[in-house]
Amino acid sequence: MIGGLVSRTSLICVATFGVVLSCAQLPAMAADTDAKPEKKVTQSALGGDCCADLEERVAELEVTTVRKGNRKVSLELSGWVDKILLFWNDGKQSDVYVEDNNFASTRFRMRGVGQMAPDWKAGFLMEYEFRDASSNLVDQLTEQNRNIETALRIRQENFFVENETFGRVSLGFQNTATKDLTLINLGGGFSNVENYHAAAFFIRDNTLPTSSWFNTTTNTFVTTAPTSGALPNSTRTVAPTLSATNSGTVVTFAPGGLVWNNLSNALDSQRMEALRYDSPTICGFIASFAWGQNDFWDAALRYQKEWNSIRVAGGIGYQWWGERSLTLGAPWAANSIYQGSDQSNQPSMTAGPSGGVAASQLISNANNIYGGARYRVNSNIEVVEGNLSVIHLPTGLYGSIVAGTRHIENSPVEPLNKDATYWYTQVGITKRVFEVGASTIYAEYGNYDDFAAAAVYFQVWNSANGNTLSTTRVRDSNVDRFGIGVTQAFDGAAMEIYGNYLHYNASITTSTSLVGSTTGASATTGFNNTERRAPEDWDAFYTGARLKF
Repeated sequence: MIGGLVSRTSLICVATFGVVLSCAQLPAMAADTDAKPEKKVTQSALGGDCCADLEERVAELEVTTVRKGNRKVSLELSGWVDKILLFWNDGKQSDVYVEDNNFASTRFRMRGVGQMAPDWKAGFLMEYEFRDASSNLVDQLTEQNRNIETALRIRQENFFVENETFGRVSLGFQNTATKDLTLINLGGGFSNVENYHAAAFFIRDNTLPTSSWFNTTTNTFVTTAPTSGALPNSTRTVAPTLSATNSGTVVTFAPGGLVWNNLSNALDSQRMEALRYDSPTICGFIASFAWGQNDFWDAALRYQKEWNSIRVAGGIGYQWWGERSLTLGAPWAANSIYQGSDQSNQPSMTAGPSGGVAASQLISNANNIYGGARYRVNSNIEVVEGNLSVIHLPTGLYGSIVAGTRHIENSPVEPLNKDATYWYTQVGITKRVFEVGASTIYAEYGNYDDFAAAAVYFQVWNSANGNTLSTTRVRDSNVDRFGIGVTQAFDGAAMEIYGNYLHYNASITTSTSLVGSTTGASATTGFNNTERRAPEDWDAFYTGARLKF
């Protein structure tokens, strides 16, 4: 929309110019023919009441023109388009996708501000993004959003009241206080601590069978070809297909559906319906607090200052997710706190009794008084995070370091419950080498520890009655990540072109609890054994451009 860009005043000017030009032609014709002296042009000579005709023409133009609703509130339209080519390799398969770069997803926003009173302003922010092929939703089986009708998504819809002395209060769908705090980076690289590209890709692991079933005649597992839609040696969740030829099948293998973002994420908070307060800037500091419905609150302290030739920016934050906010289906909880990204694009992760990663880490079997499965009573999640970014302005040298930790209180799988931690750094140079705009070269490294602890790796279950016979869960997980990249800005077109390389590698150990047996052996409990897994590395190169408007 371009509402308000053409005002009634400008339309009157255009129409008036046309009328004046028509009037000027009459005496000019008389002078050329030299037939009669110049006459004074009257309203009747113009064909009637010129002012009435002018107003009528302006009214016609206004009907066909997009304009803002009133003259009291200024309106700004902005956004960008950001598309990439993604070349990926998961150790067994490779492909090339055309995607929307979730690092800075294609979006548009409308922002309006009006003066309430001296020193008081009121305004609104409406922001939407396009996710037809979002890079954090694609996997080995999916090149674009499976639910294309939901490709247009609300990012923010809220209004605010602000004062330079007292700060700002905003209400509606918006960023919570800690949202994007870990993403602060004064350099120009198109990468940060978050996992935007490997996020939804399933883990490949050679220790996992392609698919298997248990033959009660021989009391052995038989490895078979993968079922429809499965990925060989993958944690891709599969509902095994039974046939008449598998008459001896009693027990079936079902993996847990782990993706890379289950093992590595930045614990970034979410957008939600919330009440938020931001203080005025005091000596470079801004304090923020947000409360979200259903048992959530967070607080953050941000800082930005420049001394001589050095600019510093960063912040610290705290998130608290209560029991009710962790109810199965809460989109913000499922997005990042334990799972890492919005997995709504994925096929159902509930094939067999294994359920999804979220359920396997936190959900107990008791019915939820709010509906569906629930988390254990008195359970909660706490997140602490911090970020510091520094740039030396004359040389363009910059560096950023980010760290965070997640604590799950009263997990249903306490023997395997561990605090998840990460740290990430990026160093580089952003400098105007060419006249067209600044150039950036950077390198990055990150380590993510125990994010998948207690998650189901796979289960063995009775295909006849659905009973679980054994559960294998993640005991320890660790991910190393590194990358390099270049960005070139073109100021004249408000555009950036970039190319980045990414590498992820993981180490995983698992433990198994035997809860039943088909061979008559005594059932045991507890996760007392340990087995090291061998997940494949994930590599990618992506190149694209962002064009702002």
